[in-house]
Amino acid sequence: TQVNGLPKKNTPSDLEDDVRALTTVGTSVIVGMRYEGVWRSTDGINFTDFNQGIQDTRSNIGSLATVGNVVIMATSGPSPQIWIRREQ
Repeated sequence: TQVNGLPKKNTPSDLEDDVRALTTVGTSVIVGMRYEGVWRSTDGINFTDFNQGIQDTRSNIGSLATVGNVVIMATSGPSPQIWIRREQ
């Protein structure tokens, strides 16, 4: 099933909508994207913005991990950052 709500560019040559990392926490699927930040789905189909608390919401997500109900994200680029967020 095709998912809904992830950012998508209009041209296939534009890689800004490239999914870089996936993880799960509880019943949620968390997706990290290239230059589009982090997105969350509670049903596996519909995604919403999960960037609250990230300083630059268009961060290039390098990896995602979960420990219990905590999501850990690492960004790449000229100013790499680590972001930690508790899943509700």
